[in-house]
Order: sequence, then C-alpha cells, then structure tokens
Amino acid sequence: MRLALLPLLAACTTNAPAPDQLEAGGAILSTLEDDFEALDVLGTLSVSGEGQDHTLAIVEPDDGLVTFDVHSPGSSDLALLDGREITASLLPFGFSEERSLILSDDVGPAYILDAGFSMDAVNTALGSDVVAVGEVLAEDSDDTWSWTYVALDLHTDDGLVTLLPGDVADVRIGGHPWRAVAIGGYDREARPHAALPGCPVLEDLLSYELLRLDAPAQDDVVVRPADLSPAAIGCH
Repeated sequence: MRLALLPLLAACTTNAPAPDQLEAGGAILSTLEDDFEALDVLGTLSVSGEGQDHTLAIVEPDDGLVTFDVHSPGSSDLALLDGREITASLLPFGFSEERSLILSDDVGPAYILDAGFSMDAVNTALGSDVVAVGEVLAEDSDDTWSWTYVALDLHTDDGLVTLLPGDVADVRIGGHPWRAVAIGGYDREARPHAALPGCPVLEDLLSYELLRLDAPAQDDVVVRPADLSPAAIGCH
C-alpha cells in the first residue's frame, strides 16, 4: 500500500519524489531517572491509552513501579498485551529520550518498536535476520544533508515483503502472524561545509513496528497526523 502524506522537506532538490515518513515512534521512561543505558524490566504489564499513545507500567522487584510512554505511529493495539508477564527491553540511542522497545513473553518477542537504530538487536531477538534495509527509493538534499531514502524489507515465512513508510502488512514470522508497519527509512550524509547541530545525530534510520497477533489481521493503512514532524532521531 502506498500513501500520499505531507511533504517531508521543503526547499530541497530531488531527482525523484522522496517518500513521506511517518512521525517518530519510541518509548520514553517516565518514572525512573534516565541514565541513557539499556534497561530490562520484568513483570506483569499494565497498558492504558489507545490509538497511537499508550502508557505501559510494570511492577519490578528492584525498581518498584516502572512506567514508560509509548508513541506508536502505526496505532498498534498494545491492549492485546495487557496482563501478560512481560520482559520490556528499552534500547537507547545517545542522549535521546526516545528509545526502541521490545516486549517479550514466554513465546518470544510480542511487540517491537524500532525507533530507528535497533535492527541488529531486533534480529537477535527474533532469532534470524528478518529485518533488513530495502531498495533505494529516492535521493534528496537540503542545505545540510544529502538524503537517500530506503524501503523496509522483511524476510518472512512466505518470502520477502517490502514496505514503504505508511505501509501496513499482515505477515508470518517464525510461524506466528504479525502486523508490520513501516515508519521511515533513510541514510544521510553531511554536505561539504554544512553547519552541523551540536547534539547527537543519527545518520541512518530504519524505523518500524511489529506486533505479534493471535490470529491474522487485515492489512490497513497509516497516515501521519498533520501536526507531527517526520521520523528522525537526534538533531537535523
């Protein structure tokens, strides 16, 4: 499925239309002081919220109540996981608040939100190289960056599935049905003599969501809200 969303960048030169990215997704700790280290929390998961925004809570023996806010660009139904015994793995990038998130139960990974920098960790959790950078879709540039936009490839039980930002697909991975959503994908390089921001910058991003289901679901589509910017980690 292909979506026409909002223009991604203004005043840019391009040789092909750049695919519009969904907004950034990620998990932000709200009850612990964030030391920007990887964090694993084990306990019974409580889920509140709906649509794109959820609050997840786990009572952990050492840290007590741990809560984190999750923005799901793909509107993943995290209420399906409410009440399960879950290990929540929060993966950081630099000093960015937004983390990638892997929720696992006794079967294995149940929900994955890759904020853009965790493909290797996701493939390790899934037990094989399911997620990969796909084909080049377009090239673009602005005053600071040269951009190369890429698709999301998923190596599923039924073969290769390629998704563009906003695409949603029902796929089988490891014998289970999953709902997959592509959020965004790009590589970028600083242009010669460009003035770079003085904060952490992620130069290549591949962001997506995977939600394991009890039964296959029908494909749908996702659009980016008009008041939210395209997916990115760090500064531009």
